Amino acid sequence: MGQDGSERHIFDIPAAQEIIAKIPERRRGRIYELIGPVITLAKDAGSFICGSVVVPDGAPIALIA
Repeated sequence: MGQDGSERHIFDIPAAQEIIAKIPERRRGRIYELIGPVITLAKDAGSFICGSVVVPDGAPIALIA
């Protein structure tokens, strides 16, 4: 809790805002955005996927590649 009684969140601090600003989407991910990859990996559709890393990070790696 903040001094004024408001609830503070880890993403409210300046360092977190700097990280978010570097993500191409310019926002945090939403939990429902993980549903597709999770279902794909959990069902037969993902049975041939092995030894891979699925990184749901908003694509900052795209800035490097």
